[in-house]
Amino acid sequence: MGFPAAFAIVNIVGQSLMALFDMPVAVIFWYIVLCQPLAIVLFRRLAPHGTQVDGKSYKQSSIRASLRDWRSWLLRVLPFCLV
Repeated sequence: MGFPAAFAIVNIVGQSLMALFDMPVAVIFWYIVLCQPLAIVLFRRLAPHGTQVDGKSYKQSSIRASLRDWRSWLLRVLPFCLV
């Protein structure tokens, strides 16, 4: 399914634009195609690497712990929401 915001942009916003303005499906397709290079660059630059500076691997966090610590990750996720 991919990132939920991207899914919503393509399906909700894109389908609404197609219905309201008779926009062709090809416009949504090309929007996705043209956003992919930007998304790849953002992911390569902003996504964490497999290990930390001290050489230890990252551990998977629980959803509850992540939601409690939203201030540390929300701003870092926003660029991915845009593309």
